[in-house]
Amino acid sequence: MLLPSVQLSPRKVRVTQLVAEGKTNSDIAAALGATEHAVKNYLRAIYDETGMDNRVELALWYLAHTNHDSDNV
Repeated sequence: MLLPSVQLSPRKVRVTQLVAEGKTNSDIAAALGATEHAVKNYLRAIYDETGMDNRVELALWYLAHTNHDSDNV
């Protein structure tokens, strides 16, 4: 499980935010100006750093641990 001391880079936080918004890898790549391969690499690194196994777990964790306006998610 995710340790409280885990600090993701701003880019990884943005990828996580986009995953939580339900975006596909293709959508995320377009939003970041990156390739889908780069997005997959970011996700692998995020999973390793957080201990998450998939994008659903990651999205739920992000939504539970961020201050967000529920009308915008």
